[in-house]
Amino acid sequence: MFHNTLVNRDLLGRIAQALGLPLDSLLRFENKPIREFYTEAFCGGAVFRLSGGARATPTLVPMAFQSALAGIMLAAEIVAHCAKLKAGPPPVTTTINLLRPSPSTFISPDGKTAISAALPR
Repeated sequence: MFHNTLVNRDLLGRIAQALGLPLDSLLRFENKPIREFYTEAFCGGAVFRLSGGARATPTLVPMAFQSALAGIMLAAEIVAHCAKLKAGPPPVTTTINLLRPSPSTFISPDGKTAISAALPR
């Protein structure tokens, strides 16, 4: 992806064979940049629609918003660090499971911090 390489017929043939798809179904992506192929074929769901027949193939694909959410959380941490808004790690752990319904809270006490706070000094 780094060099924006074009997708060739050989790569499409190997993908089609691995997924049990006819090569013709992927030829529309031939000579397109690999980033565009990844975005349209996998993230866009084209491969899932093609393979959803009698032989569905399980495939791991990131959800479109995962990278954006991770970037926002990283940016918030950078701002908090640069502005010296945090003296140390928070006494909680934040967990977000994107494959489950949203819970009433995303935070839970951090075991290490809670134990160390209880120890005599």
